[in-house]
Amino acid sequence: MTTIAKEEFALTPLEPRTPSAMDLLSIALQKDAAIDVIERLAALQEKALAKEAEQDYFRALHTAQEEVPSIEPNKEVKTSGGKLLYKYASYEQLDKALRPIYTKHGMAIAFSGAEAPAGKVRVLCCVSHRGGHAERYQLDLAIDPGAAQLTKTDAELSAQSKAKRRILRNIFNIVDDIEDEMGAATNEAVGEYIEKIMDAGDKDMVNHYYREAYKKFESDANAIKVILEAKHKRMKQLGGK
Repeated sequence: MTTIAKEEFALTPLEPRTPSAMDLLSIALQKDAAIDVIERLAALQEKALAKEAEQDYFRALHTAQEEVPSIEPNKEVKTSGGKLLYKYASYEQLDKALRPIYTKHGMAIAFSGAEAPAGKVRVLCCVSHRGGHAERYQLDLAIDPGAAQLTKTDAELSAQSKAKRRILRNIFNIVDDIEDEMGAATNEAVGEYIEKIMDAGDKDMVNHYYREAYKKFESDANAIKVILEAKHKRMKQLGGK
């Protein structure tokens, strides 16, 4: 006679699930609840969906930021003497690197303009996610008074492009370029001191020009930064001179 072993097992009770706003709304509709009850439940459901969409948005943004590569600068700014002052990544360069990443994660970016205070341009940016959530940004940027060689329209377009670059870098947490912190007029003046420092024949002259530049630009941390870099570079080149 064959004996069949008896297998014993216990059932684990399921944890009770808290009904969602949608569950409550469905019940209310089935029970012909009062209109004010239905309206309140509908508002709760709308709020819950908005919160979920917001979470999806920031989850996608976080993932996109993790995938952003190092973006090589492709534009150069030189002094009137032809020496390189700095490089920066153009809007087209940033867009080329970023668009495939954020679109892959269901995001879209749209820029527009609006009326701005005198001497400035205003750039608006809407970053949206396919889940329905969107974040909006605004940046007012001064039209560079040092761009005298440009027409008024070209100077405005240049400022708009700079604003778009800054907004993109802020959204995706890309380190700022010095270019966006100093206007062309300031850059030109800084460039002249950099030329003097780099052409100095000894360390005493390097220090002399550095002190002059420091007095002139002491309130501009970014100008001092590039001037100090030029000083260290020239001192290293001079070595024991």
